[in-house]
Amino acid sequence: MSDGFSPCCWRFKDAIIFTQPEERYEARKKEKRVLSTLEIPYPLLKEWHEIVREKNVLLRDMSGQEFSTGCANSPSTCTSTSEDSPTAKRFSYVDLVKKCTFGQCFAFSDDENVRRGIDVALLNIAYKISLDYKKTKGWARQELNNRVQKFHVMEGQTKSVNELYREIETIQNELLEWKKAYENLELEKERIYEEMVLAVNQRGNETQVLQKTNKELEDYIASLENSVGISSYQGKPLSTVKNKFRTLRTFISRAEAALWFCSSFGVELVGLRDAFYHEISIVTDGPPRSYLVKQCRDELNKMCQIEPLNAKFEGAKVNSVETVFKVHISDFLKQNSDFDPITDKIKINGDGATMKRNSNFILLLFSILQTEESVMSAKRNRTLGIVNGAESYHTIKESFQSLFNEVNDLIATSKMTVDGHEIKTEFYLGGDYKFILVMLGLKGATSNYACAWCKVHKTDRWRINNDYNSYNTLPMARTQKEICEMSKKSKDNYCCDKQPLLNIPLYHIVVDELHLMLRVTDILIENLVHECLNWDKDDDLDHKKGTATGLHLKSLIIVIKSCGVSFDVWEKRNADGKGSGKHDWTSLLGKDKKILLADLPNKLHKILHPDTALTVVAVWTEFAEIYKVVNDWNPEKDPTEFFMKANERISPFVSLNGKREGYERARVTPYMHIMVAHIPKFFELHKSVKIFTGQGVEKNNDVARAIILRKSNKWDSAGDVLQQEQRQWELKENERQVRCYTKRKKATGML
Repeated sequence: MSDGFSPCCWRFKDAIIFTQPEERYEARKKEKRVLSTLEIPYPLLKEWHEIVREKNVLLRDMSGQEFSTGCANSPSTCTSTSEDSPTAKRFSYVDLVKKCTFGQCFAFSDDENVRRGIDVALLNIAYKISLDYKKTKGWARQELNNRVQKFHVMEGQTKSVNELYREIETIQNELLEWKKAYENLELEKERIYEEMVLAVNQRGNETQVLQKTNKELEDYIASLENSVGISSYQGKPLSTVKNKFRTLRTFISRAEAALWFCSSFGVELVGLRDAFYHEISIVTDGPPRSYLVKQCRDELNKMCQIEPLNAKFEGAKVNSVETVFKVHISDFLKQNSDFDPITDKIKINGDGATMKRNSNFILLLFSILQTEESVMSAKRNRTLGIVNGAESYHTIKESFQSLFNEVNDLIATSKMTVDGHEIKTEFYLGGDYKFILVMLGLKGATSNYACAWCKVHKTDRWRINNDYNSYNTLPMARTQKEICEMSKKSKDNYCCDKQPLLNIPLYHIVVDELHLMLRVTDILIENLVHECLNWDKDDDLDHKKGTATGLHLKSLIIVIKSCGVSFDVWEKRNADGKGSGKHDWTSLLGKDKKILLADLPNKLHKILHPDTALTVVAVWTEFAEIYKVVNDWNPEKDPTEFFMKANERISPFVSLNGKREGYERARVTPYMHIMVAHIPKFFELHKSVKIFTGQGVEKNNDVARAIILRKSNKWDSAGDVLQQEQRQWELKENERQVRCYTKRKKATGML
């Protein structure tokens, strides 16, 4: 029924009630028995008459049919209404009675003649009542509102119970037939799938044949162009050409040929930016349109289960740490079927990274140590959370507290169920030294007791005992319980300032070999620069006018550059533009510093003070050998042997105290102390330190920086980083395979 009847039906819902038939019908019972009598209020009949009249006029205007509106106004024209009339089908009094009857407890017959007879009878009644309303006002109309019209429903005008039963039985039979027809739906699905696979394979074979044919045609066209001498298009600009379509097709065909040539030699267009890919998809027919790629990206983002941090900090984190752990462990076990999944080692990493001039982000990551060398890649270091803020205890605790709670719960249980298998878990903590101190609740690296593993004072770090175990056993060694208790004290707390954020034992917290190398080489390079500057300062006091100055520093720069490393030293300027007397130099990357460790010691003796040159060279050489062991995945040296070797490195360093600037006892940094006192213990416990490297974390920082600066709209930069990681993880099966590269020897001469 039309929506136009809805207000009326709701206003007069259940207004029609059942009553006893009038006495004058008692004599007619023998002819046609009265089933029931309906009492219809006068206002309802008047409302019906107005609605039907308006709807019939509207229907006539919309359909363009020539039928009289008088049927709605007077009963004289109602008998001419045909069976196909819109009035009979759409605006029926029968439907109105059914909607407004109390309980809707019966249904009129589907016979059109019966329904038309009921409709005409109700129309006559409604027409007369509408005339009565037009003739009355005031109290007389109020009396009309209180009156009801009795309408008798005769036998044969309603559906019988048997008819309803038959309809229900028919529907039930149809339902049973449908269930029987689709009983073997799985078999039908498999049959259709097999047909689809067969069709796809046939399509693939046809595609290969067509590709071979196209290649032959393209080669033939190319040979024809060469034989005729056709060169690339040279002429008017495209905007001035009359036949632009034909010229544009020429350009497009050549672009497609160039792309085909690239793909035939294995050069693929991957990792394109959106703007460039959009232009490529326009001029060629091969790649999908750029808007389809963006839609896929949006659909993948919906699968990323991340949520924002609390209102105090700008950032994002994963919804469930345990779920992410299980997904990565399951993927690792599938790729390494021969691996014994008894204990899985998970390392929590973290680092602060400067993304922009005035913004610093902190990333909390994890990696599976059994992936071995893969921990050095960004893809095997998954981000759990990222926050825009300073790398401090307060920021990390407040922003990542929920993540830490989940990890601590997993540490307490020490097991997870992955793919139906119960796997034991061991958690480790890594990162640069600042991050480790923050996570343990200790003060900074310049504090009196800055070592995270023992309680040695900073003035005693240069003193090395004969046994490294003295630093790793009580009473010198720290413990998790002791840090928690000491943090409650205001004095004599060995720089324990806050509670540790993770319940990871200290022997599972391992220093990062990459930052160890970076920070130690920073000290060594700084000492070389200061030695040359001080030497030049002494020599330049008596230099003659017109002679060159700063020769020793220039020699150092030349020697470093001869190793293949870009390096320079310059004097800082004050606000007035004059020299400040302080110098700065090029900040080298880890790769450059490894080159210097390998090549620079053999060249230093020529440019340093003769009386201390051999000692300085020994410091560089000893550290290069030590780092070679630390950087090895399977070191062969015994921990005690390594301790003795590292001790030999500290001794010549301290022996230069008072002779050269930068070699004072106070300059023995925490990293130098850790290298001698604690790395032997790490070798004893974990066999290797390289597996705890932070190179993957640094690479992940570079990826996050590229996303924030180039691919993010800056509205939710942290969320963009997590979403891209999730998209890459979902599409890892479609990742482009890295091609093999064989490095060949350089040619010695021309033929």
